Amino acid sequence: MMARAVQTVDYFNEEDYDVKQMRMLDELHSGRMEGMTYKEIQEQFPEEYAHRKKDKLFYRYPGPGGEGYLDIINRTRAVIVEVERTTDHVLLVSHRSTARVLLAYFQGLERDQVANLDVEMGVLYMLEPKPYGVDFRAYRYNPETDWFDFVPDYQLKQVNGPPTTQA
Repeated sequence: MMARAVQTVDYFNEEDYDVKQMRMLDELHSGRMEGMTYKEIQEQFPEEYAHRKKDKLFYRYPGPGGEGYLDIINRTRAVIVEVERTTDHVLLVSHRSTARVLLAYFQGLERDQVANLDVEMGVLYMLEPKPYGVDFRAYRYNPETDWFDFVPDYQLKQVNGPPTTQA
């Protein structure tokens, strides 16, 4: 429901596609720090910045509406149930924090891998259910062609870390 995601979905004709807006896919809400950059948070709230950096999975932003990854895990459950019931193709346009949760779930990753999953900007992640697992592919946006190029052998990884392993 946030502006960037709505703008992305505008490329899809609502007469041809069943477009739904779901608040459950919104970015993590930063409470009283909403709208600030990480650098601004580090400068103005150094203790909070350090606390989040130390334990990103269990950290919750202070203030009204403040969320953490456990909140996102909880609110995306309904989306996961709906996607798993769907027999047709689904395109989810979301933000990094919710993308981390969804990718981790559908890739069978451990909960402690969620918060530091490296979800790149400008990458389309494709998950296709198969009888024994999920086929995973990634496509990177190419501004020269204004389209997405397949990235062979792409693997999800932890921020500044090795590729992730499935449970």
